[in-house]
Amino acid sequence: SIVVRDAAGGLGNVVDPLTMTTDDSQVMYAAGYDQYDNYRQDEDAIWSSTGVVPAVSGSGPSITFSPTTDDDGTITATVGSVNGVVNVTVGPGALDHFMVVTEHGDVENVDTSFYVEVTAYDAEGNVKTDYVGNHTISFSSTATAAPDGTTPTVPASEVINFASGVGQSSSGSFTLVNASESPTITASEGAVSGTSGAITVDVGALASIVVRDAAGGLGNVVDPLTMTTDDS
Repeated sequence: SIVVRDAAGGLGNVVDPLTMTTDDSQVMYAAGYDQYDNYRQDEDAIWSSTGVVPAVSGSGPSITFSPTTDDDGTITATVGSVNGVVNVTVGPGALDHFMVVTEHGDVENVDTSFYVEVTAYDAEGNVKTDYVGNHTISFSSTATAAPDGTTPTVPASEVINFASGVGQSSSGSFTLVNASESPTITASEGAVSGTSGAITVDVGALASIVVRDAAGGLGNVVDPLTMTTDDS
């Protein structure tokens, strides 16, 4: 038989089942045994896998497995017709960064408030599905005031409930008011942060008309207008 162990020479522990994260690495040895469970040697095995990423391949008495995704599967050491199988469960690694997206896909209107969705990721880009429960998330933004001086609404922080690594701020907690810019919103918890893409801020509904002496909102306000019969 073949038993996959975590140390050479038939020592250490049996690896199966193996639970790890994308931050971990595991050395595995193909320990060979006779019919009476006497240790023979670390066998020159063919290594293969199903499900896990990266896929395992190669030959030799040992391999090192360092997962990059939180996919489960098996790793097998084969010598002739004899197999040693490890059932592998991989979870996401430590929290590395957030992804921030506004309610309408980073396209918002000055007349409409919105929420933001925050997703937690590990360093390998896997959604941190074990990032759950209430977390206090701090927010900041590059957004500036509207031409009339109205300031945007960006909460300093909010307690957000996460499920499977994804959480939303409260409905209507954000407003952007300056349609001449493409600001960003940053979410952070401690040293971990993430910033949205550039947000398109659409103008609102017509609220007033100002008569000017140039097209495109340029030039000067015409009122009051003083002129002579020679002018146009």
